[in-house]
Amino acid sequence: MAVDMSRNWLQVCLNGPRRAGEHRALPIHPPEIARTALSCREAGAFAAHIHPRDERGAESLQARHVGAAVRAVRAAAPGMQVGVSTAEWIEENLTRRLRAIASWEDRPDFATVNWNEHDADETTSLLVLQGVAVQAILVTVADARRMLRSPLAAQCRVMVVGPREEEPSAAVRTAEAILAVLDEAVPTVPRLVHGHDATTWPMLQLAIEWGYLARIGMEDTLILPGGERCNDNAQLVRYAQTIAATVRKDEDPTT
Repeated sequence: MAVDMSRNWLQVCLNGPRRAGEHRALPIHPPEIARTALSCREAGAFAAHIHPRDERGAESLQARHVGAAVRAVRAAAPGMQVGVSTAEWIEENLTRRLRAIASWEDRPDFATVNWNEHDADETTSLLVLQGVAVQAILVTVADARRMLRSPLAAQCRVMVVGPREEEPSAAVRTAEAILAVLDEAVPTVPRLVHGHDATTWPMLQLAIEWGYLARIGMEDTLILPGGERCNDNAQLVRYAQTIAATVRKDEDPTT
């Protein structure tokens, strides 16, 4: 499903599982996350995807850590959608992971569920009960088919197509194959297409050209299109907006 690319199309992924030492501007704790979210909203992102951390900087699903990060973003950038990861690697024990999610009080607007994880159904079901919108992360065609076989597929609000191939043309082929499966089964559900590392910018350009939601941020890359290291998340958002403006201008027959 294509979206209006003039607004509300770009999500920023602020930190992901990166370590604090990987970049001086990587936001880890709530005050840093809040300031970064605000700067990214001002640069043109409508939603922030974050990986909350504990006091030591380790990823956490605990209510106090998720709540602190969510509250900080909402206070700094009112109206900006905020989402979190529920990745299995954050808490490998399913019982503890579900207990942590169930304890959330300041709940995010959305949460991502990785459908290459064997507990995706359970996590999705709980998030739906909690009133948290689910974004289904699909890395392979097998992930997409597994998600579509689940009775919870209809509860997934956004299909996040994020192939992990390191070579851009291979990532594009995987994305196209996943999108073909989704187009046949759930043609009206919005898609978000993105890459990682070397495929980040090529996949962002294609997402824009194809008319899908997109994302950018230091979770996916620390490098600008020209090869230099970015200053911060907001700079990545500004570059993405510049690319979008160029694509729209090229597609406008009146220009």
